[in-house]
Amino acid sequence: MASVQEPKKGLTSFFIFLGENREKFVKELGEKAKGRGVVASHASEKYKSLTAEQKKVYEDKAAVEKASYEKAMVEFKAQGGQVGQRRAEKRARKDVKNGKR
Repeated sequence: MASVQEPKKGLTSFFIFLGENREKFVKELGEKAKGRGVVASHASEKYKSLTAEQKKVYEDKAAVEKASYEKAMVEFKAQGGQVGQRRAEKRARKDVKNGKR
């Protein structure tokens, strides 16, 4: 078994945008921001309204994260790691906790 953990996937361009602007959106929405999914919906509308040039900044950051993930995944596999094993082990622990066979 590999001692290295499987790398996590990078964020998409939208989630990078949301992470950088969440506080601003919460301030814009005020009390409405306490509702479930309101900030994400508002951010989605803002992201869709960005020009291609403005989106390119976030898409470039996402591309860098994706390339980093792919490189880390190649290294992980080279060290004998199995893709999806962490998720399977987590699921097995959860099933045992819930009393399933």
